Amino acid sequence: MREAAMEAGLLERLTPARFAWICRGPVLLAAAIIIGLMAFNTGRLLLAPAPRNAWEALEVVEGYRSVQGMPVYELGPSAHATHMYGALVPWVQGRLFRTLGPNNISGRLMTLLSGLGVVALIVIVCRRDRLDWLLPIAVAIVLGVDHRGGHYFAENRPDMSALLCSALAIVLLYLGVERTRLAAVIAGTLLLVLGFFFKQISFVFAAVPAVALVLRGRWPRWREILLAAIPLATAFVVPTVLRLGWPAVYHYMLELPGSYLVRWDRVPKYCWEFLVDSPLFLLLLGEWIARDFGRDRGADPRVRWLLAIFAVMLPWSAIAHSKVGGWPNSLLPALFAMVGFCVLRLPRLGAWIDAPARPRVARLAAAALVALLMLTTAFPRINRASGIVTPRSPFDADYKGAVTLAKSLPGKVVCPEDPTIALYAKGYVGYNASAEKDGCPERGVYTERRLELVRSEVESADYVIDLDDDFCPYINPERLRALGFEQVETPRLTSGQYRFWKRVRASSGDIAARIP
Repeated sequence: MREAAMEAGLLERLTPARFAWICRGPVLLAAAIIIGLMAFNTGRLLLAPAPRNAWEALEVVEGYRSVQGMPVYELGPSAHATHMYGALVPWVQGRLFRTLGPNNISGRLMTLLSGLGVVALIVIVCRRDRLDWLLPIAVAIVLGVDHRGGHYFAENRPDMSALLCSALAIVLLYLGVERTRLAAVIAGTLLLVLGFFFKQISFVFAAVPAVALVLRGRWPRWREILLAAIPLATAFVVPTVLRLGWPAVYHYMLELPGSYLVRWDRVPKYCWEFLVDSPLFLLLLGEWIARDFGRDRGADPRVRWLLAIFAVMLPWSAIAHSKVGGWPNSLLPALFAMVGFCVLRLPRLGAWIDAPARPRVARLAAAALVALLMLTTAFPRINRASGIVTPRSPFDADYKGAVTLAKSLPGKVVCPEDPTIALYAKGYVGYNASAEKDGCPERGVYTERRLELVRSEVESADYVIDLDDDFCPYINPERLRALGFEQVETPRLTSGQYRFWKRVRASSGDIAARIP
């Protein structure tokens, strides 16, 4: 009791300005931890020598196809399987390759810039009241979605580019519908189309204006209904035109992704886990319901629009995550809506922490609670498989050595599990085994039926590089031996992640001597 009294007395002797910064300390420390970890993980992933996974390798190869004038989307039994994203993805990456040459980093950098653009837009649009010390808190809350979304801020995939277009579109649609400005609605709709051709998720945002009108609580005017209907109508018209004019693009963008099985029993589970893993959001949502639910919907339309985005994107994200092959990146749209709401309501917590009339111990406890909720919202499920620090890829250490060795070998060298190696070494654009497996599902699940194309490529090769990767076990020692290959020693590739196989009829000699 005496020690508690002494501590309380010490707190009371501090000047109000100094104590205010002591209260802010835990929250600012939590923000620094989130921003620091995000920067560290992003830097590690951005500069990694090897592709992070088979789909990063696919994006590089498809971008190279685009810049070389080779078909990216094609149909037919002998056609290669490409990615299930929009036609702008390889085209934009191809333009970067024209300037920079083929590489594994430029696509990641484009993703990172898009992601930071989304963060800046959310903070700018959702921030209110001039509490400057809360700015790094707001930034940290938004950056926290990187961990929960699978570190897609530095992934060579189009998620963040599509979400940047969608976020800009929502801002314009908000201005257009709320202020009945047709030009803003048209501009926002065109941005949704642009985002759709990066990734299909952008057209789901077309439903947000209609939901925002419903949440207004009054019957909308006919002009408002017509404005809200423009993006929805466009979301139906564009796929129809795509199907008629570019059937190959339509197949990979819409038909093929739609053929994968949705495990519907997982949808409620993912929605529940999303909410349970977001305690800061639940606190601020409860505070809004208790204090401002009746009047704030009209006083600040941003609240209504953020809730409309969340109402649309949470179930859709859970459905996408529940599909065969689903990944946490599907949750990014709902996560961004959630953190936008948190940023909008954050000044309430800041004002509570700074309020000089409240007991100092209560203010300090509130700051500690907010800091804890920030960290548990950004890093909700920490375990060995999903730690706060992203580990290095086991393929990074020997990736450049594998490319150099492949370049020195005579004849045709293929690597269906990472075709970037053959691309950089020989300029050869080969099949991607993972894409071929993805490209022909049966009953909504993966199949190896298309991998016969990969087998044909392997049979025509002089050397095959096999990755120690369980995702695509089709390329394995047993099968390579059956096809007439023998493994050769590569003592300078120390990690064991790359295994080189030589066709028996190929020229003899120990390729280890060719390793620089």
